[in-house]
Amino acid sequence: MTITKAIELVKSKPHSAADQEIRDRALAHLVIGQNLPLSFVESERFKSFAATLDSRWITPGKAKLKNLLDDAFERLSTCLKHDLQKAAHISLTMNLWTAGSREGYLGVTGAWIDNRFQMNNAVLAFSQVVYPHTGEVIGARINEISKFWNIEDKIFSITTDNASNMAVACRKVGVSRVQCCAHTLNLIVQKGLLPAEHLVARMKRLITFFTSPKQGERLASVQSTIRSAKGKAKETANEVRSIYSVVRTFRAVLILLSIGCAHANRHTARSLPTCTTRRGYTMEFHVPRVETHDRLEAVYRNAAEQPTAAT
Repeated sequence: MTITKAIELVKSKPHSAADQEIRDRALAHLVIGQNLPLSFVESERFKSFAATLDSRWITPGKAKLKNLLDDAFERLSTCLKHDLQKAAHISLTMNLWTAGSREGYLGVTGAWIDNRFQMNNAVLAFSQVVYPHTGEVIGARINEISKFWNIEDKIFSITTDNASNMAVACRKVGVSRVQCCAHTLNLIVQKGLLPAEHLVARMKRLITFFTSPKQGERLASVQSTIRSAKGKAKETANEVRSIYSVVRTFRAVLILLSIGCAHANRHTARSLPTCTTRRGYTMEFHVPRVETHDRLEAVYRNAAEQPTAAT
């Protein structure tokens, strides 16, 4: 037998069980990391790609891939349990929401500091919660999750939103509750924008108008014509993004004005910070005395006219 025939014979044989397992595990990590569907491994293009890279590798099917994913979960959960046992205290963060299928899901993450004083975090649970979503039901689910990971005596605090059922759940578990600052700030901003509700709606329509493909192309065409008349270069994509940054500036100014509605009866003039866009356009917005919503709307219209002249 010649060396060439020997090489071809070796290539025609499949890998050993150990080598096959290494490649199968790598494929499972690829599916998990890229959030690929299980049917990906049965597509003809993937099989052709795998055969080009390694003709001896027998690619697994969908059924085997499911088993590989289960095995990967068991390995990773064992490693995670080992890390959690070494932590002195663990802080949880949880949130409950309703999916598009009208099913409730509870997500729980854990954060802890290891002995090297490095921050670690991991997703501990993502499970469906049946109705009703009461504090007792959520508390029972938290106990199940903490028991699975064997961290019942390590939970230091639980960060949640301001929902009452979350407060009840934390009391049932017997752990101190930390209210999410981002959720609280979101509620404050929504409350502060109520006096300027109609202005927010108009600004949304304005943003939608300028960010639509049709109006964006018309704006680029007009600017190209203007700059060609002045002997300058044709409008570029960066200049279009610059105009969009102006629109975003309007939105920020509107939010600041709306928050100031609570002090609308104060007869004091206020000045907002100067904003410079990517193209160097400088805009400074001044808010004079605001006594009514109509007056606020008039100030908004005057501010909205300034960038038109700048562009």
